[in-house]
Amino acid sequence: MIVFATFDHSMYVELAIQNLEKQGIDEKQILAVPLDIRNNNFQILDNIHHSDGQSVFDVAAVLSTVGMLLGAIYGFVLPGGPILIGIVGMILGASLGFCIKLLVMRKHNRKQQAARQGECILVIQCEPNQVEHVEKILQSNYVIGLARYQDGSDG
Repeated sequence: MIVFATFDHSMYVELAIQNLEKQGIDEKQILAVPLDIRNNNFQILDNIHHSDGQSVFDVAAVLSTVGMLLGAIYGFVLPGGPILIGIVGMILGASLGFCIKLLVMRKHNRKQQAARQGECILVIQCEPNQVEHVEKILQSNYVIGLARYQDGSDG
């Protein structure tokens, strides 16, 4: 049997490996593979094939509407009229909203990437009668996910 386990990259991976070796599983039967952290830069415009779920235009749309409304109201007393001043207010509001959202998203993504740590996959080859004990050891060391695979060598 082969047991697959995923962990956050922490000291619990090492503790799990030590406990498995104490229980008679040879170090040649254990494989630990750390996963790389991918640097996912966000895109300003989403397309049909990729969307990160973050909208850049929501704040821009709100501030654009507010700017257009205020421009149209105050356009009655300003030279240029309500239509022209409304369009200028819309453009200024949209630009301001877009810049605010872009700065907030960049700051949020930096914090998120700094806090994110990698994961580790642990692959253990063991006898079928050892599987339950191996899973108990892994669960006591805060495993994220477990899977069993019956390879052809066990009959």
